[in-house]
Amino acid sequence: MLLIVRRSAIVSFAFLIVIACRRRQSLLCSPLVPYEIKRGTFQLKSYLPYFFRIVLTVGLRHFLTEVAMRGAQQMLVFYKERLAFLAVPKTGTTAYQSALRTRADIVIANPPELKHAPVYRYNRFFRPMFDRVCGVEMETLAVIRHPLSWLGSWYRYRRRDGMEGHKNSTHDVSFDTFVDAYLRGDRPSYANVGSQLKFLETRPNGTGITFLYKYENQPGLNAFLEERLKVRLNLSRENASPEMELSLSQGTRNKLERKLQQEFELHANAL
Repeated sequence: MLLIVRRSAIVSFAFLIVIACRRRQSLLCSPLVPYEIKRGTFQLKSYLPYFFRIVLTVGLRHFLTEVAMRGAQQMLVFYKERLAFLAVPKTGTTAYQSALRTRADIVIANPPELKHAPVYRYNRFFRPMFDRVCGVEMETLAVIRHPLSWLGSWYRYRRRDGMEGHKNSTHDVSFDTFVDAYLRGDRPSYANVGSQLKFLETRPNGTGITFLYKYENQPGLNAFLEERLKVRLNLSRENASPEMELSLSQGTRNKLERKLQQEFELHANAL
């Protein structure tokens, strides 16, 4: 069954939480759960306040959260194959998601903080759902891009037509200035694009990325997906940033390699 989780259908996720609470799975239970539901002795009237509180809480959080990542990436879950494909922004995964979304059992299309769920959010919300409700352990898949190429893609994306005058626009800054701003502790809005390393960081309980592929190794990723999912991929180029030549001073490059050493190493060790 294909479950597409959009902003208007966040109720599906709330119902999963209710089901888990009925089964007394404490990891998914919230302080919002009425006493009757916790005990398992409830009536329909017990459901409704809890249900609407969950929807209101999630909706309000979505409304108040400023989301910097606005790409079209989606998180895909292939339940039978026990695989979750996490969407790292600007790693070229949109084409895979377009090709595989009808093959997936769960497509997290919205809200952005769920469709771009990093490992820590996957570990907090999705892993317990599969573990406690379904009784299965999922493997995870993600793509990492060379840090300099990744920043270049963000710079070009925020320099696209229509971004002029926006606080996130890079129209009035050079790539060198953009990278230098990204490496500061207090980043300006146009350089606040997150971190691949933080997105992919393994959690204290051991939850991390099972299969991490380089953006540059598309043939390897294609072969893995075709074998695991028993499909033939037909990919098209999507959500691409505008093409342009970018240059970086040696001083800024050295600073980048020094400050993002762990990210460079993570990329080098990927498949």
